[in-house]
Amino acid sequence: MDSLWPVFQRTVARVPERPALIVGEEKHSFSAWAQRVDEFRVRYLAAELEAGDRVLLWVENCFDIAAALVAAWGCGAIPVLMDSQCRRPQLLHALASVDAHILVHHKALPEGAIPACPVVLCTKDVPKLSGGHNLPDPSALPGDPASIVFTSGSSGPPKGVVQSHQNLCRGCRAVYDYLHFRDED
Repeated sequence: MDSLWPVFQRTVARVPERPALIVGEEKHSFSAWAQRVDEFRVRYLAAELEAGDRVLLWVENCFDIAAALVAAWGCGAIPVLMDSQCRRPQLLHALASVDAHILVHHKALPEGAIPACPVVLCTKDVPKLSGGHNLPDPSALPGDPASIVFTSGSSGPPKGVVQSHQNLCRGCRAVYDYLHFRDED
């Protein structure tokens, strides 16, 4: 079983113009998604992101969050998913708990949030780039951490739950099989 980055790359190579993401009325092909992923990877690497670093994603569901997430895997980093509706204390708790190197947000941070993070990046500030990018490939193993998702904190402070690449791939495969998806879906 692979880590998530090579799975993404093989899918893009196999079906580059097939719709990958539909957000409202917007349809994005796998090749468009891969292009936006590379734009985030360029920005992450410029911010000296290294394998194993955490990228806290504090954003709403959108095309850019999908690119920011996969770009973290493309740098060997670990995306940390934080609900965009969380309040300042939960955000600061998550940042401190995971020692995030980059905080990515889509619209605006919570009122009064002063991120304790070396790099704060708004998705709109990741420039569109043209042409190919000669970026290094990460070397994550299937058992390596692939994401951290914070619990709601209903029984105390929110806790970060670590998921491996293998765990996420198996979960995707289980849903794929259960819903009887085909490659055309």
